[in-house]
Amino acid sequence: MYRTLQWHALLLGFGAATVIASLVATLIWAGAAAMGRDALTGAVVFGVLFGLVGAGYVGGRLSMRKMFHGVLAALMFGFGVTVASMASGSPASPLRQAWFLVLAAGLGATGAYVAARSK
Repeated sequence: MYRTLQWHALLLGFGAATVIASLVATLIWAGAAAMGRDALTGAVVFGVLFGLVGAGYVGGRLSMRKMFHGVLAALMFGFGVTVASMASGSPASPLRQAWFLVLAAGLGATGAYVAARSK
């Protein structure tokens, strides 16, 4: 199975998720700041959710096995978010983090499905 992985699709999906999450979070935060609100947490949450879908889309669009690589790219990004939250002292339990990875797989599959249908 290791030979069947298309690493360029996975790595570009991870990179696209990082860029998408950063841009969406920055745009939402800037819009909220312009309205006089402090919505940093909500901006980061929406950024991560859009980043997971973007990882699935890019990972699925660039590979032959669309669903598999889309889900795997989203799981890579979700795992990175989980590790970063644990390193920063998140009070989330391991069960909540596991549910987040299930959500990451679902959103990655959604992005990969859209990528497969658009070709």
